[in-house]
Amino acid sequence: MECNLSPIILFVYNRPWHTEKTLNALKANILSDQSTLYIYADGPKINASSTEIDQINNVRKIIKKEKWCKEVFIIEKSENIGLAQNIITGVTNTIKKHGSVIVLEDDIVTSVGFLKYMNDSLAFYKKNEKVMHISGYMFPHKEELPETFFFNVPLCWGWATWERAWDYFIKDPNYLLDEINKKNLLLQLDKFGSDFLSSQLVHNVSGNINTWFIKWHASVLLKEGFTLYPNISLVDNIGFDRSGVHNGENKNFKNFILSDSIEINNIELKENRNAEIIIKNFYKNFVNKKKYSFKNHIKNILKTILFRFFPKFKK
Repeated sequence: MECNLSPIILFVYNRPWHTEKTLNALKANILSDQSTLYIYADGPKINASSTEIDQINNVRKIIKKEKWCKEVFIIEKSENIGLAQNIITGVTNTIKKHGSVIVLEDDIVTSVGFLKYMNDSLAFYKKNEKVMHISGYMFPHKEELPETFFFNVPLCWGWATWERAWDYFIKDPNYLLDEINKKNLLLQLDKFGSDFLSSQLVHNVSGNINTWFIKWHASVLLKEGFTLYPNISLVDNIGFDRSGVHNGENKNFKNFILSDSIEINNIELKENRNAEIIIKNFYKNFVNKKKYSFKNHIKNILKTILFRFFPKFKK
């Protein structure tokens, strides 16, 4: 069994407290003492302050403090390449070597059964090319759901995939948006309801942000791929405290109870309608709390069109 375990990748940067919490939880996992861990540590930005450099150095001390898994390989960047590029490069390099990967960021606290769930899922669906992503996170809810189900948004808060799926990852947001529009898949892209997801792709096209998740979501959608979820989350995202690059302060995503064990069994290859309702309602309530403005969304789309066809507007 040991040689069949997928390696874990952890991406870290400048959050010592979050990093240590994530690593302590990982070490407590069943199978951690049999697993290989790759840690990709991004470097300081050109204009980094002394405080930021101290935080980066503290993170690097923490990742070297213990032998968190059976084997630990640390890749330290001397310069900052950004989270998106770090993840794309790290996943690509590691997955080419091993064929599959389990991925964490520095704010993902896992339950003791996370690695077993991931490895069981990767083994079970290894040859099913329609299944392209395994999610360890599930939104907080109190409804009845099967132990595992499919909902086709490849969440990135504790996840796993195979080389056969990652080969379809497309980095170019312009191409992705064009293909999504050509194939009339915009509503499928916005599986959360509203425009949470399509607006991310639009902002990547305009250059307002540079992220990787929405590109992976669009890439999987274009291949009609499926994402497996647990009924109860095996991870908690502790990064909604204004410490991250893209996340502000938010308690809506907090999972107070995590599952320690999820059984992987054969289920029908179709999206779970009840799960879709639960997740859309979650985001609907989220939208109401944030007083979301549709007017701003239209403004962003128009701005993107201008940027694409009239580049001088970017200036």
